[in-house]
Amino acid sequence: MYELFMKVVASTHVYGECGCGTPTGWVLPHCPSALVLSVDTSLDCVEHIPSANQDHPLRLEIQHIDSGLVGEFGAPVGYSK
Repeated sequence: MYELFMKVVASTHVYGECGCGTPTGWVLPHCPSALVLSVDTSLDCVEHIPSANQDHPLRLEIQHIDSGLVGEFGAPVGYSK
């Protein structure tokens, strides 16, 4: 399954994702022409991913989406927002 992902994304110019993590860290160094657009409900991830990928700051646009209190993997624990 990962082979298909790597093959398809290798030639992309814009990579968008809901939820950032391991794929974000793979795309940035392996797809040098790709702009990575990412949103996540976990503020921890939004703060960690840019610092873990400091070699590619101009190609990573990441935003936190405030959906209220979140649990594991940024899943909202209720409908407060």
